[in-house]
Amino acid sequence: MKRFRYWALGLLKFRQSQFTEAKQLMEKGLTKIAIDPDEKTEIRLLVGLARVGFAQGKLVEGIEGVKKAAKLADEGKIVREQIEVNTLLNTLYLTIGQNEDALKAALYAVKISDESGNKAFRSLAVNALGRSYHFQGDYPQAIKFFEESIKLAEETNQARAAATGYHTLATVYFDLSDFVRAEKNTRKAIKSLEKDGGTLEKSLANLLLAQIYLQQNKFAEIKPQATELLELAKKLKNGLLRSAISTNIRCYCPQRKELS
Repeated sequence: MKRFRYWALGLLKFRQSQFTEAKQLMEKGLTKIAIDPDEKTEIRLLVGLARVGFAQGKLVEGIEGVKKAAKLADEGKIVREQIEVNTLLNTLYLTIGQNEDALKAALYAVKISDESGNKAFRSLAVNALGRSYHFQGDYPQAIKFFEESIKLAEETNQARAAATGYHTLATVYFDLSDFVRAEKNTRKAIKSLEKDGGTLEKSLANLLLAQIYLQQNKFAEIKPQATELLELAKKLKNGLLRSAISTNIRCYCPQRKELS
């Protein structure tokens, strides 16, 4: 099998939340790279493995892999990969609470995207920047960058990036207890994911929508939402996410017995 095929098939398995299979394919790809080097594919495989590690909660391992990928991308001046690795570093650093490093990664991604003049790249980069401002509690700046990210994603027909923008914007409004706007943006995220989205992304978006309903005690709405979530959860081999879904739905919904 060609090296690129290992990455492509691994990515497919990742989007289907088949993380063990995804990891095995990408590790095999890296073994092939060691024999017959291919810088761009090596970066993609390292990033892919980091995403798998992130999904499984192995954050430190993921960060080290992405750092190596970032170095390779910079050395080869491969713009797409430079953007991807730095926006992923932003996410990983935020997850472990290192916002200073996360902000540096986001700002670097913005710099590279602006130098390229590519709107799709800037969409990804400013979304990362928005996440750092959200982490800092600077909601106006976070909203500003998330809205720009969505606008650019839609202008360049990037459904998955648009979904990410809507989802992250919804989380800001959720934190502000503006559940009307939070629900509106979450629904837009779900609609975008219908065009291009994996089980994991759909589950997270639907989980956010369920949490919005729970905050408003909208139990009539939560029942069909919970049923859909539980069906998505069955497809996932991610114990932490399955647990989060079950906990949020079954523990807080008075109608939980009907959902079992």
